[in-house]
Amino acid sequence: KSGNSGASNKSSSTTTSSSATKSKESTGIASDMTLNASAISKKVASLLKSLSKTIVSILKKTPGVLYFYMTNPKAFKEKMSEWKEIIQKEIHHYRMGSKLLA
Repeated sequence: KSGNSGASNKSSSTTTSSSATKSKESTGIASDMTLNASAISKKVASLLKSLSKTIVSILKKTPGVLYFYMTNPKAFKEKMSEWKEIIQKEIHHYRMGSKLLA
């Protein structure tokens, strides 16, 4: 009888140590998740700050660019033809790529 009780004591101590290990692991995971959430929130804040600066910069430049092209229709036509060529090249590039994948 004493041999069996020793075996049950060993299994209960193993169970206790494994549950203690699991609680340590889960605590570690929770703290890692907290750190990750903190890092993610910092990255999102940085992204929003950068995005807002970019938008403000574009809005500051818009009136000057509009005025320039309104007073120089020849430059506007040249810029539009330049953009048209760029867009046509991109369309051609993606069309050829899609044919290769098909």
